[in-house]
Amino acid sequence: MKYGYILVLATVSLLAFNAFGESEMDSEINDLQVRIIHVKPDTKLKRARPVQQEVSPKIYSYSARTPVKTAVTKPIRANFYKPSVISRPTYVASTSTVAPIAPAANDTRHQVDANGNTNNFQAAEKYQGNEETVVSPAPKSSGSSGQFVRRIELLPEFTMSSFDGGDSSTLQPSGVSNIYNTAPSVSLLSDIDFGNAQFFIESGFTLSQMGAGTGLVNSNGFGGNFTTTSEKEALTYIGVPLNLKFRLRDQDTSSFFIKAGGTPVYMISHNYSTSNTSVYINPEQRFGAYNTFDLLLGGGVGYDFRISKDFHAIADISAFQGLFPVLTNYSVFNYGVNLGLGIAYML
Repeated sequence: MKYGYILVLATVSLLAFNAFGESEMDSEINDLQVRIIHVKPDTKLKRARPVQQEVSPKIYSYSARTPVKTAVTKPIRANFYKPSVISRPTYVASTSTVAPIAPAANDTRHQVDANGNTNNFQAAEKYQGNEETVVSPAPKSSGSSGQFVRRIELLPEFTMSSFDGGDSSTLQPSGVSNIYNTAPSVSLLSDIDFGNAQFFIESGFTLSQMGAGTGLVNSNGFGGNFTTTSEKEALTYIGVPLNLKFRLRDQDTSSFFIKAGGTPVYMISHNYSTSNTSVYINPEQRFGAYNTFDLLLGGGVGYDFRISKDFHAIADISAFQGLFPVLTNYSVFNYGVNLGLGIAYML
């Protein structure tokens, strides 16, 4: 009787355990029957389309006997969202018996496999990137522009000049009221660029009025009294200056500058005047003749002020010294200063 109860109890337990195992297996199947949804595709790509995919999960059943895993295959349909992407290049096999054209040495589009078939590389679609090419402007060079003539300057000047040299004291005695000659001059100049941003050759055309105050000592009768007659020598020259100019900054900006060089000049006229002509009929005859050629060495400083892109204002002060005597009978030379204020037009 005791063994009968034990047998009944074991049978009930086994049935309960099998029932529990079957319900657990059904629960696992239900858990696997879920819909798998792909992450939302990138909006930059083409519109996604649903793709059906077969999923075969492995489901295991358990019993009270020795655990034996039994694989159960049950297809489950799940929806995956697969975005459409730009297709990759494909290889198309060619079965033509025509001999292939020999490719270039660096051409990898035509390849021959072991069976003699030619694979032609054909790109289905070419990827067009959204990259934008930005071309930045080249920095402005601080060097020379390469333009031969950079500017045209019109420079009116005020010239104050006189004579110096070994005979200057004889020709300009102490009784002369004013040994200086003051007159306007004018220059038309340009800066020649030879490949440097700060050094230039200044040249052009000048019309200069120079000269000096001289005097003649006269005897005033008996008693040894002498008087001095004041005279004025006005000399007009044309010349071509050749100066080396150095600027602290480039031509297109405001800048200080210095210059030095020489100006060959040619005398085109001379004018003599005196306050007393009673002693000599022609007192100018004592000078002898006038030398018509001279070479003026000089230098100066100035400031170039940029008014606009096309116009600059120029302020200039310079000094000069002649190398050749002005008169044949006296050893005197030209010297003086120029004060200029003009305008430049940029080319």
